[in-house]
Amino acid sequence: MARGPHDPAALHDRFIGREYPAPAPVTPGVRARCTVREAPVLGRAVYALAPRGRASGWHVVFTHGGGFVHPLHRLHWDMIEALVIHTGASVSVPIYPLAPEHRFMETYALLEQVYRSLLHRVPAERIVLCGDSAGGNLALAQALHYRALGLPLPGRIVLFSPVLDYGFTYLGGLAEAARLGGADRARAVAGFLLCAALGFSLPPAALGFVADRVGVVPALTGFGAALLLAHAALAARR
Repeated sequence: MARGPHDPAALHDRFIGREYPAPAPVTPGVRARCTVREAPVLGRAVYALAPRGRASGWHVVFTHGGGFVHPLHRLHWDMIEALVIHTGASVSVPIYPLAPEHRFMETYALLEQVYRSLLHRVPAERIVLCGDSAGGNLALAQALHYRALGLPLPGRIVLFSPVLDYGFTYLGGLAEAARLGGADRARAVAGFLLCAALGFSLPPAALGFVADRVGVVPALTGFGAALLLAHAALAARR
């Protein structure tokens, strides 16, 4: 069977063996408004930016988007510049390792070390985890990771169009509904959207509610068990 452009194996083949991409250099605008220092952490570059004007005492850890495979773009520096202008915050910009050349554990290790170092000099309630797209995913995932480790939690999480697993599931299901709908494509898509509105919103909200009370691991374990029982019940009825 032919592989489509969004097939995981096809994407892997597209990126594996490439020349590893370099991040965009710090822009003149950022240098004009901030002192810029590059400090390696676990062998990876981490940019430390401090506003030249009045500082607010907040510190932002910014993880850039790019589908986990693309490097920090010039537009990300523009976003960071705007954050500094409007908040007076200092900013850490970790240049995290990209897929498929690296695994998520390496990124988690880098971001955790950056966060632990910050806790020695910035109160946790004045730290903001921030990111766009895939970087938003990392920011949210780090907050959950730090809670599981028992670390002090950041004061704020700011996400710009974050990539979440349910988004991928939703888009894939929508494409399949349209493909299999045939002459009733409009009705198939409408039905899928109705189910998606319920299935992709209520379970995550309920899972988050339960996780806040019993912990992430027990909540995910119970959710997985419920899914397995539901599938088993459906299979038994066939």
